Amino acid sequence: YLMVVILLLLTRTVPLIKDFTTQVLDLSWNQILGFETISSDWEFLYSPGTILLLSALFAILIQRKSFKDLSQASVESLNTIKTTGITLVATLVMVHVFINSGINTSDLISMPEYIAENMSKYLGPIWLFVAPFLGALGSFITGSATVSTLTFSPIQLNIAQSIGAEPYTVLAAQIIGAAAGNMICVHNVVAVCAVVNMPGKEGSVIRKTLGPALLYCLLVGLSAYIITSIFF
Repeated sequence: YLMVVILLLLTRTVPLIKDFTTQVLDLSWNQILGFETISSDWEFLYSPGTILLLSALFAILIQRKSFKDLSQASVESLNTIKTTGITLVATLVMVHVFINSGINTSDLISMPEYIAENMSKYLGPIWLFVAPFLGALGSFITGSATVSTLTFSPIQLNIAQSIGAEPYTVLAAQIIGAAAGNMICVHNVVAVCAVVNMPGKEGSVIRKTLGPALLYCLLVGLSAYIITSIFF
């Protein structure tokens, strides 16, 4: 773990090393299907997966273990993820379709925007309570609090301005809700179950984490309402 931390810090904070790792072996795929806004970044040497692999190799040398141990552990890991890998790929494909659904020949709004606009239409008066749930929904679908926030923040801001709510409070609720949504994200749960050797238990895990996630968002919404009532 110490080696992982060192390599992460070196590749992220030292400009010379960062430039080298991001420019050498850049396997990124840009302008997918001819669309400038759709791309997939994969800077191989900069990737956390590569850093984990290098750290494992360093650990073998430092601990004076044989490469037979490494190969055996690798085979066991591959056997663990071979079934969940298919699920992850399929899920990620659907996520990217969802995110990029705004790119279409009919000039329709994207699915996230459609969901948010309809939610705001009917739930505008209580939006301070709803904002964290929208953030959680984004993370639940995309598996990323960052993507959820990038996708829904402009919509949250527009809704806040239209209903006269404090924008900073609404955006804060979005970010916190997005963090909560990670605990029920399908492909996050699939990946975790693969790591701890619990294949097929994804539904059970989500059922157990759904309650805390909803309670988390409810408390955030309540806090946003109280803060707005007192300070704004």
